[in-house]
Amino acid sequence: MSKPIIAGADQYGNKILVDYATNSIYLKLAKDNRRRLIGVMEPAGGSLFVKRSRFKHVLRKAQAYGFNDYVLRNAKKFNKIILEDEGGRYELPIALIIEKGQYLFFKEQGFEKQIFLSLRIIETNKIGGI
Repeated sequence: MSKPIIAGADQYGNKILVDYATNSIYLKLAKDNRRRLIGVMEPAGGSLFVKRSRFKHVLRKAQAYGFNDYVLRNAKKFNKIILEDEGGRYELPIALIIEKGQYLFFKEQGFEKQIFLSLRIIETNKIGGI
């Protein structure tokens, strides 16, 4: 794997990393040494491909998936998310996520800030099954 470049850093020591060899975007939190894959850019299609598991990634209380706020608001190579989970594939324009999503506040700060989009809205944007 090539060495990712730092695309952003916040005052808490968290970093957004981009590996242009694989078009992957990662979140590296200051509190641990692990990189968390946010998604893989598909610049030709103007999208960020994100694979999720409803069992692991849905915030149960809100019945919603969270998306990294910084990545969405600073995207230059993509303008939509292609989300894939057990229910199928969904095309989610970034503008839709920002307009219809909601912020839920936890102790996390900086790049950990997420905007949550409900499964109800996500499911209206289905583009295919698995």
